[in-house]
Amino acid sequence: MALVLTITDAGRAALVNASNTGTLPITLTTVAFGSGNYTPSQHQTELQAPFKNLQTFSGDVVAADQIHLTVRDESEDHYTLNELGLITETGVLFAVYSHPTTSILEKAAAGVVLLSVDATVTGDIAQNISFGDTNFLLPAATETTAGVIAKATSSEALARLSHTKTLTPKTGGELLAAHETATEAHTWLQIANKPAQATRWPAWTEITSKPTVYPAASHLHAWGELTGLPAYATRWPSWSEVTDKPASFTAASHTHSWSSITEKPATFTATAHSHPWADLTGVPTQATRWPAWGEVTSKPTNFVPSAHSHPWADLTGVPTQATRWPAWGEVTDKPTAFTPISHTHAWSAITGAPAHRRRPPVGPVGAKLPASPPVLPPAPTATAAAKLPGWMPHSMQK
Repeated sequence: MALVLTITDAGRAALVNASNTGTLPITLTTVAFGSGNYTPSQHQTELQAPFKNLQTFSGDVVAADQIHLTVRDESEDHYTLNELGLITETGVLFAVYSHPTTSILEKAAAGVVLLSVDATVTGDIAQNISFGDTNFLLPAATETTAGVIAKATSSEALARLSHTKTLTPKTGGELLAAHETATEAHTWLQIANKPAQATRWPAWTEITSKPTVYPAASHLHAWGELTGLPAYATRWPSWSEVTDKPASFTAASHTHSWSSITEKPATFTATAHSHPWADLTGVPTQATRWPAWGEVTSKPTNFVPSAHSHPWADLTGVPTQATRWPAWGEVTDKPTAFTPISHTHAWSAITGAPAHRRRPPVGPVGAKLPASPPVLPPAPTATAAAKLPGWMPHSMQK
């Protein structure tokens, strides 16, 4: 993987000469490994959690502002690499890389680390950076620097999207041979340099050899819009204008004998009539009898039962309220008061009776009472009396 490093202030200071008028060459001799996870700062002077220093690396200046290093670790150490630093021969932390959450790699005891590192510097100071004694270099290949590059597959070459892989002669030859022998289809977007007339409809002025007149399309005109009408299109002809008239005409009212009629049909469609059943031939089977059950088509799978009844004992799932009278507590919406049934009361139990119901009537002063007491209607029964508020028998008045 390629890592982009942060150049520290101390690293930049190491490049500046004492009089601040130019740059000095520096040599990177050590790659430091650490376990810290964080966002690097240009003010750093050391790694947060270093655990190993390596001198097995190679480097080179691949551009005016870019250096490339390849680090190798063939030890049997097991570790997780989270931070990396480049150290000069004077012990200055020149550049650093780390990430707050992502590790660079994890090495197993039997594994070998081969790590590519890229560092971008400002100006042309990269030319003043050199590297210690190394015996290998694996930079990434560019258009100007030889280095490591992956080979593209046939599908990647056809996609034409990768800038970091190369096409081998074998793969290129196979693709060229397939292109030369196959009738390959292309999408419209893959076709370049399409002529203008293939991308749009032409303007009227761009159409050549246009006719000066055109056949009329199907359409209608009002009668009043027509001109040059012939006379026979404007009125019925007079008798003298009718041509090829017959010399004689059949009288309007006339008859013909049957024998004078020619081209009479040999048979005629019968008028409404009937036939006995025995005279009919070719009668279909379904017209001679009722069908058997198996011959009936489109029968329903279920039928509505005809009117019938069942003994009570045949019923299942009968709800409780259909099997008994309810208990008093099961009756809902009961009234809070009830009209009493017919009953009687003793006179002493009656209160609030009006005065004229408690004594005989008294006449005016000096009035004479009738010679005989008035005839009173028969006293109502106790039941009837109970229904007449304020009324009581004369014998009960006091």
